[in-house]
Amino acid sequence: MIAAQLRFGLRLSLCGLLACGADDAASEPSGSTGAEPSQSSTAVATETGQGSGAVDDGSSTSDGGSDSSTTSACTPMGDTAESTPVTLATADGKTLAAVLSAPDVGTCLPAVVLVHQFGLNQSQWSDQLAAFVERGYVTLTIDLRGHGDSDSADGDLTELLTDPDQAPLDMEAAIAYLQAHEAVDAGRIAVVGTSIGANLAIVAATQHDVAAAVAISARATPVESLLGGAAVSVGPLLCMAGASDGGGDQAASCATFEGFSSGPAESIILADTAAHGVEIVDMFPETVPTILTFLDENL
Repeated sequence: MIAAQLRFGLRLSLCGLLACGADDAASEPSGSTGAEPSQSSTAVATETGQGSGAVDDGSSTSDGGSDSSTTSACTPMGDTAESTPVTLATADGKTLAAVLSAPDVGTCLPAVVLVHQFGLNQSQWSDQLAAFVERGYVTLTIDLRGHGDSDSADGDLTELLTDPDQAPLDMEAAIAYLQAHEAVDAGRIAVVGTSIGANLAIVAATQHDVAAAVAISARATPVESLLGGAAVSVGPLLCMAGASDGGGDQAASCATFEGFSSGPAESIILADTAAHGVEIVDMFPETVPTILTFLDENL
């Protein structure tokens, strides 16, 4: 294990599997992620009144499969931004509240889904949203089912932490929406999340055509459950965790996820703190600039 000082923490380059415990307040099955990456599976979300990638904002869409190499057709982004409430429909019939924030002019732009943590909602990202849009990213914030203005979850809300048939479908709908959006380069979509949102970033990168993932305080055990036991298989990955969070389980999980990344992958472990999820974003001012640099380099 090689550690080097990085801004506000330690950057560790770690590969291999480490044992992980339970996540958050829910009880979860024991075990670690599989040793061999699985083939990514792509599911199609339903659309409100149309097809996959549900929206109700009236924006025109492409067929969801744009070629990111066709740069000659791209339009530069403008110098102002617009935020538009949209509604997503999941494959199992749930309606999700979301907000699209984007430069008011531009096509072939990279995009980011920002995912909140358990018990919060998309307003978690209100103070950071402008930084992503100003950097040139079409940005979608969502309320997971059972949160904010979205439909309720099935069963006890804590089941959302591990049920492969709930929150992963929310991610499917969000990604399908961005893939179909006229301003977005479908080949340059990232997911950034905290806590359960971090777990879902790993899940989305495994199951869908996600170009990069940023996971802040993710846990390997609930990720395994959300994937229904399938092995993690991700591309570019930035994993962040407090060194003392969960007795070190989040930091250990970063090492696990790096082992399943095709790269580039890096972990930032914050020394002498048990800060978790959104606390890392709020307490450490270098968090968002570091995320943006990672996205710039990998989208």
